Amino acid sequence: MPSTIHDPVYKDLIARLVAARLGARLTQQTAAERLGRTQSYVARLERCERRIDVLELLQLYKAMELDPIPLVRSAWKAVRDPDIDDETLADTLEGLSDLNEALAEVIRSALVDGAMSRPQGPIDRHARQP
Repeated sequence: MPSTIHDPVYKDLIARLVAARLGARLTQQTAAERLGRTQSYVARLERCERRIDVLELLQLYKAMELDPIPLVRSAWKAVRDPDIDDETLADTLEGLSDLNEALAEVIRSALVDGAMSRPQGPIDRHARQP
């Protein structure tokens, strides 16, 4: 098994991390300052010269004010199902996105029509329903 730093899944994860940083319009210097690290630390991560652990990844996404779940989910799918090609995965994700949008529209309509009421306070997902 090759070192994880050279694994295509790891390289894809880092490429997505760089894209997220750029999408957030952050320089390496700004991201580093938010982390309390040096710019060279961020540069070494982005060049795959230094491995990033899970906690560092989460801290970096927090510093960028971004949600790391899509990145982690994508990496997990690549590790779990390495034989799924990108086109199949893209079609699946597009289908899920369409389903999510349709569900959101149904909920919005129900809220507007008064068929549903907005929850008050925190939702306990484990509470038994009467």
